[in-house]
Amino acid sequence: MTQEQLVGLVQQIVKEVLNHEKLSDVQAAPSDKKILVLFSGALIGFDDAIESLKQIREVDIETIQTDSALRILDQSKIEQIGRKVDPKHLVETHDELVVATLTLNLASKAAHGICDCLGSNLISDFLLAGKKVTAAIDGVCPDGAEKRKWFPNIPAGYAAMMRRNLSTLKDIGVQTVRAKNLCRAYSAPKTQEAPEGKRKLITAEVVEGLAPGSVLEIGENDIVTDLAKEVAADAGIELLKRN
Repeated sequence: MTQEQLVGLVQQIVKEVLNHEKLSDVQAAPSDKKILVLFSGALIGFDDAIESLKQIREVDIETIQTDSALRILDQSKIEQIGRKVDPKHLVETHDELVVATLTLNLASKAAHGICDCLGSNLISDFLLAGKKVTAAIDGVCPDGAEKRKWFPNIPAGYAAMMRRNLSTLKDIGVQTVRAKNLCRAYSAPKTQEAPEGKRKLITAEVVEGLAPGSVLEIGENDIVTDLAKEVAADAGIELLKRN
C-alpha cells in the first residue's frame, strides 16, 4: 500500500466515524422523563455521585437539598447536575427520585416509616405513589471502603443495625446502589440476562458491568467470588442459579 493509498484509507475511516456520530445524535431523541435528585448531608460518596450523575443524558434533572446538604456540600458541583426545583408538587412532576447522598439519619427514618423532614417525606411520597426511588448508600453502608476509612472501628452491633436499615429500604422498594453506579441505576431494567457464553468464575468485574437491580443467571457449577457477592448485594443484583 502506497502512502497516498494509506492517507486515503485514513480519511475514509475518519469520514465514516464522523457520519456515525452525526447519525447517533439524530437518533438520540430527547426524553420526556424528569428525575428529582435529592442531596442530603453525606460527604462520603458525594464526588462519585456527582461524576456519575453527569453521565446521564437526555433526561431532565432537577435537584433539591436538605438543610445539611446546603451547609456542607459543594454547591458549585451540584449546580452542574441540574437546576434547583421549587419544592411544590414534587411527586406529581417527577418520574423518579434519586437520593444521591443518603445519610444514616435519613436511612433510619425512611426504613422505619418516619416522615418528619424533607428527605424522609420525599422517599415515602414517591414510594406510596408507586414511583421508583434509588439511593446511593456509600455514606450508610458499614462495609464500604470509604466508610471504613472514615470509621474503622464501627462496633459490630452498630454495623448490623446499619445493614438492617439498608435491607429494610430494599424490602420497601428502594433500589440501593453505590454512588458511582447512579448513572446506570436511573434507567436500569428490572431483569438482565447474563453475558453470553459459558462462565466458570463470576468475579466482581463481571457483576460491576451489570445494571443495578438486575438479575444475573449463573450456572450450577459456576463459582462466585466473595467480592462479587458483595458487589451484587450493594447494587441490588440478584444472583440466580439456573436449574
